[in-house]
Amino acid sequence: LLSLTLPTLATAQTSMDWAKATPKAPWIWRADSNNNEPIYLRHAFELPGKLKSARLYCTCDNEATLWINGKEAGRAPDWGQPILLSDAKKFLKQGRNQIAVQARNRGGIAAFNFKLAVETTQGQKLHVLSSSKWKMSLSKASGWQEAGFNDSGWTGKLKELGAFGVQPWGFAGIGGGGGGRNSGNVLNINSIKVPEGFEVELLHVVDKATQGSWVSLTKDDKGR
Repeated sequence: LLSLTLPTLATAQTSMDWAKATPKAPWIWRADSNNNEPIYLRHAFELPGKLKSARLYCTCDNEATLWINGKEAGRAPDWGQPILLSDAKKFLKQGRNQIAVQARNRGGIAAFNFKLAVETTQGQKLHVLSSSKWKMSLSKASGWQEAGFNDSGWTGKLKELGAFGVQPWGFAGIGGGGGGRNSGNVLNINSIKVPEGFEVELLHVVDKATQGSWVSLTKDDKGR
């Protein structure tokens, strides 16, 4: 789904430049194997104030499902089809927040990448990035996506494979190299020509295998 909006005058960056900017999130995976066994990740973080904005990028070679504070926030069916949330505030809260991820490889090299960029109403800017310090397990238990789950036994080791932009993934799904086996089906928003002052933003990539084909229609005030 694509959104066409008038940006504010303060918006000089293109819609996904923030994901490519410093600090760049490391690609991570379990340290001992690239097999196709799923891995489970958890990471808790604090937000010190009320939120003004929150943008999220998440993808995995080859697939991942993301939960924030126990609510499913999206699925990346392939590494060229990331979870992109231009407004992730509805999943977040002031204070402690919990990320949970189920990730899986489908042969070959494997890696996971996550970046959350937050700005508070007081102007404080924060970033939450994937790293080898996240909690990892090879098995899950009831309630593992929830903030109150006891993950003290999650002692699996993770390794970092390079910062966002490194090959073979590049800037997966948002241009500048990289992309999964289905990435050729994703429209490059930079190829869409719009009048000066307008901006095109990719809101959602439909997973054809699980969601079929989407068509969005609307009417004007005359019902046309």
